[in-house]
Formats: sequence, C-alpha cells, structure tokens
Amino acid sequence: MSDLNTAVQSLAQSRRRAATAKEILAEIEIEIGQRYGASIAAARTRLQNAQHDVIIEEGKVWARAFLEFHQHGHTNPHPAITIEPHTILDYPDCLALNYCIKHLPSACTFDRHKFESAAKILQGLPFVCIDSEPRATIKRDLSEWLPGEEGDDG
Repeated sequence: MSDLNTAVQSLAQSRRRAATAKEILAEIEIEIGQRYGASIAAARTRLQNAQHDVIIEEGKVWARAFLEFHQHGHTNPHPAITIEPHTILDYPDCLALNYCIKHLPSACTFDRHKFESAAKILQGLPFVCIDSEPRATIKRDLSEWLPGEEGDDG
C-alpha cells in the first residue's frame, strides 16, 4: 500500500504542476491578446481577404481552363494546369453492400464497437464469451494526497 500511496502522491504533484502550467499559459495568452489584439485582428482580416481573393482567382482559372478544354480539347491549357479524366461511379448503397457480402467480403468493414454493443444486448451469440474484468479509476482531485494540503474526496 505504501508504494501505491507514493505513486498517488507523485501523480497528484504531477497533476498540480500541469494545472499550474496551464494557468500560466492562459494568463500569457490573455496578456498577448490584450497587448496585440488589434494587430492580431488586422492580420486575421488581411488573411481572410487574401483567402477570399484566392478563391475568386482560382474560380476564374478553373473556368478558363475548362472552357479551353471543352472548346479545343487541350488537356494542358497552361503549363500550370493539367486536366485529367476521373471515373465517377454512381450506385445504390444497398445493392453495393449486398454484392460485397456475397462476392467481395473484404470490402465489408467490421465495426467492433457496434458489434460489441449489440452482442451485450443479445447475450446469446454462441461464439461470443461475455466476461468482466476489474478496471481502476483514479480520482480527478488528488489534492488530499499533496503534502501539507487538505482537499475534498470529490
């Protein structure tokens, strides 16, 4: 028990250091925001405007490239642009799933979480063994194990 108690005390101290570091970081972030908030907002606005311009200009380039492709069949209408054919499949999901179950089972994925949830409820599947095992839960508040401090059991 003393080894476990020492480990809990060490964990409590590590959590305290992490909490303190998080608080310091939050204070610094607030200070930076107060000091440089206007500059940060202006930079964000410039970025958003630039990103908007990129979207507009990309749209123009796409439109002109596809116009060139459709009118003249050019797959390289510009050295920076390549137009390639892409195959697009359209099918009903239920028919595809039925096909895969029968002919292509490797395409069907196994969702372990959903299966285990169902298996717990059904409790009669002959190939499923339902058992239990102990799992430890550590309290979030370990302040009562910090040297010289009292906390609540929480």
